[in-house]
Amino acid sequence: MYLLDNGMSLRLCIRPELPHEVLQTVFQVDSLEDVAAALSKPFETASPEMQRVLAVIQQIRRARSRLPWQSLTVALPGTPEESRWLAAACEDHVGKEMNYVDFLCHCHKLVQNRNE
Repeated sequence: MYLLDNGMSLRLCIRPELPHEVLQTVFQVDSLEDVAAALSKPFETASPEMQRVLAVIQQIRRARSRLPWQSLTVALPGTPEESRWLAAACEDHVGKEMNYVDFLCHCHKLVQNRNE
């Protein structure tokens, strides 16, 4: 389960690897398809674990109070929303900074050179 904040909207990605016990404990549902409906229920009726998830979402929204209200969408496996989530989760390139893989290779070379 991942929460992505792009500054304009929030996307909660539920992966199929999420243990069924977590699905039941947090969202009180038996299938991934029911997560979105569970999130729309009143805060008071939510499980303590889901209240924590919702509290994180509310804190992010409060921190961005000067912006329009951030919508929350649920990205499930095999849906178009999952494709949008994956595209948004790709690494951003900023200026001439190294991407993550290049950074790891660079660190590996530094370690190898130090050990020689």
